[in-house]
Amino acid sequence: MSDDIIKVSASKAAGMNVNCDTGEFAVVLTKTDDTQPADVDMNPMQMLLTSLAACECYVAEALAKMNNIDLKDIKVEITGEKLPREEQGKNLKFGYQKISTKFHVTTSNNAEEVEKFIRLVEKRCPVRATLVDSPEFESDIILN
Repeated sequence: MSDDIIKVSASKAAGMNVNCDTGEFAVVLTKTDDTQPADVDMNPMQMLLTSLAACECYVAEALAKMNNIDLKDIKVEITGEKLPREEQGKNLKFGYQKISTKFHVTTSNNAEEVEKFIRLVEKRCPVRATLVDSPEFESDIILN
């Protein structure tokens, strides 16, 4: 398989758990109400935001040196806002309506340099790019 194609799978597990597999790595996700603590693992919506935060950290680390940024530490906090549950069905809008990011950056660079750098990180983050510019979706149904 080409490096340009990533294949993952998810399959039903016990209860409301789902086994997710990339071929090399695996994770278990669980269905929980975002207002309740998960007793086992993250749910898919939390994992989406976690993937975005992690990607932005990776991209910042990769780009820092070549952009003369003295990146001593970075923490990315992301908040996803959804419509209230009772409004989702009425509006046929599901998922996040707004995603907000806070970058906590420890550096010796000035604010202007950091602002420019973070805009570059946002531009170069493939997870963010996928969310901002939605890909084409295609589905096949296979009956077993």
